[in-house]
Amino acid sequence: ASYSKSFKGNHTMLASGYYKYTKDMITRFLTEGTNPVTGESDIINTYVNANSGYITGLELTSVNPVTKWWDMTSNINIYNSKINTENINELSQDALWSWFGKFNNTFKLPQNYIIQITADYQSKTNIPVNNGGGGFGPPMSQAQTASQGYIKAFWGMDIAFRKSFMKNNAATITLGITDIFKTRYNRQYSYSPYFIQDFSRIMNPQMIKLNFSYRFGKIDMSLFK
Repeated sequence: ASYSKSFKGNHTMLASGYYKYTKDMITRFLTEGTNPVTGESDIINTYVNANSGYITGLELTSVNPVTKWWDMTSNINIYNSKINTENINELSQDALWSWFGKFNNTFKLPQNYIIQITADYQSKTNIPVNNGGGGFGPPMSQAQTASQGYIKAFWGMDIAFRKSFMKNNAATITLGITDIFKTRYNRQYSYSPYFIQDFSRIMNPQMIKLNFSYRFGKIDMSLFK
């Protein structure tokens, strides 16, 4: 359920409440088993289908033209989530309150230059949200769910420089740097009666991207009427 409101000065706010229930959710799972080679007891790191999982929360998105040359978009997502693992003889952990925030700033400079700075933060969670924002709830696409612990908090920042040129600004060149400070690590803490594990990996490494685009032709909007 969503509600949108526009204010004076082209300010816009969108509020969305959501509830999502998933059966047979895929989740990381660690268990104890016998190594067929050594015959000793080892920890098996695998994936299983949890009995179910739910997530419910509130998402707020605000678009604010601060000045003629500065636009800001803010997205905050507060949610409660739980993964039920009773079907795999595992005591389900308690539900967890988490939040995700993403803030985008666009600066319009002279000579058709544009600078865009984006920052996001994910708090401690067991079901991560999509850092795209405006998605009406977490689709669980950024990091593996954690049914035996939690995903540790992380943050990141991106920056992009864009220049438009040629007739009618038909050509555009963009230089983008993702994860400027190399902070977007997926770190998970897992536990059970017979193990404790700290898990860390980088999902999307820092990248520098150079893009060139050229628009040609003219769109006749009357074709869509």
